[in-house]
Amino acid sequence: TPVAVVPLALFWRPGPRNERRFLNLAYGAATRPTDLAKVASFLVNYHNLAVKVADPIDLTAFVQERRAEGQDAVARKVRRSILVFLYREEKVVEGPTLRPRHKVQETVLASPRVNVAIEERARERGRSAEAARAEAEKMFREIAANMNSTFLAVLNVIVTAVFRRVFVSIETSGLEKVAAYAKRHPIVLVPSHRSYFDFLLLSVLFYAHHLVPPHIASRENMGFGPFGFIFRRVGAFFMRKSFDDPLYKEVFRAYVEYLVREGFTQEFFIEGTRSRTGRTMAPKRGFLSWDVDGFLASQRRDLFFVPIAITYERLIEEGSMLDELSGGAKKDESMLGLVRARKVLRRRWGSAHISFGEPISLADSIGDRRAQFALEATEEDTADKRRFVDDLAQRVVERINAATFANTTAVAACAFLGETRRGMLRHELTRRMQEIVALLRLQDARLTPALLRDQPDFDDAVAFLLRSDLIEAAPDPRGEILFYEEGKRRVLDIYRNGILHF
Repeated sequence: TPVAVVPLALFWRPGPRNERRFLNLAYGAATRPTDLAKVASFLVNYHNLAVKVADPIDLTAFVQERRAEGQDAVARKVRRSILVFLYREEKVVEGPTLRPRHKVQETVLASPRVNVAIEERARERGRSAEAARAEAEKMFREIAANMNSTFLAVLNVIVTAVFRRVFVSIETSGLEKVAAYAKRHPIVLVPSHRSYFDFLLLSVLFYAHHLVPPHIASRENMGFGPFGFIFRRVGAFFMRKSFDDPLYKEVFRAYVEYLVREGFTQEFFIEGTRSRTGRTMAPKRGFLSWDVDGFLASQRRDLFFVPIAITYERLIEEGSMLDELSGGAKKDESMLGLVRARKVLRRRWGSAHISFGEPISLADSIGDRRAQFALEATEEDTADKRRFVDDLAQRVVERINAATFANTTAVAACAFLGETRRGMLRHELTRRMQEIVALLRLQDARLTPALLRDQPDFDDAVAFLLRSDLIEAAPDPRGEILFYEEGKRRVLDIYRNGILHF
């Protein structure tokens, strides 16, 4: 009789687990909870239940192939297969255990390079080693995230409600492949950067799909007001604009090495800042090189960089981008600016699309040069490693571009700006958009579902552009004329640039 064993992994709630929770509900352990803890966990989290189903194990065939090994040996192998599945699913859902912050600080500051930098600081400034160490501890607290499952759950509810109000839809592609990679090795998310919503979209997406949210590298300007406190507890860690301070640089590098060594999912923006032109900017290799150093210093077998392209039918920061392109100074993030930005909730901003590109294996990329790069024994080794990081950065950016989905706004903007005049008859616009879609297909570019559904007349696209005030319509005996005002040219340019590389 055919018999199959089907391993099941049940998760009552998404998000990471802390090393120690408050009294563990009457002194139970995280792995052996008390009856009170079980009941409380069920009542709080039953609506978040997720079941992950493994591939069935054909027990009949498995036994027939190994019958000579004996019953005990076969049972142990089946048991191990089940445990491997459960471990991998648990790893991708919960991630590494969240240790108390003071223990993380002890681990990071125990780095030999940090200790050398502390001694150097004490000598330079004529201070005691204890005072220099206290300065390093302050720097760690300035940098480090303090992820908390409760904050993640609360923020998920709030941000999801905001997304439902702001976006018509949020579409994704390629997430299943990324989850499969994350079961075996740590991953580093490397998204394009067009909006402040980028990191919120990814964190909520991972949380909703029972994947551990990433630790996100953020500039210190995002730590304004109480939001710095909140962002730290949902995974953000902060870095200064300048790394001129040698002690600060070593503390930051040691913290990144800790994240790699422990296997935390990370996220950083390789462009360094938001693109104001719509094009993917030249990569900054600083953070990438620290991740490479962290991998070389660890015993990790591999580390995967996941390029991600995030596209919007309409950018919420469109107005501020135009001001900056016109020469205006960038405004610092503040509570007042956040209050003023509440007006974005009063309108719909179209769809957002998150596309995960093909991950890049760091182990495969380095090959047999791992020992050479780790030692950096000669100047030539250091130069080779620098060239490797530069090449890796270019590959990541190229894959971000390749993963980009063309949406209706980008195609329409390309059609308008491909003319010497500011408008055209509706049937002319439709024909131009059809030609551009055909060219995109020749380049194997991917098209958003909304764009595919809207062919061949693109009525929804035109209606959206009219509602968004990007274009205007005027009657004419020859038919409806669609045109844009001169002041909208730069806006259309931003959206066209998103697919210009195709």
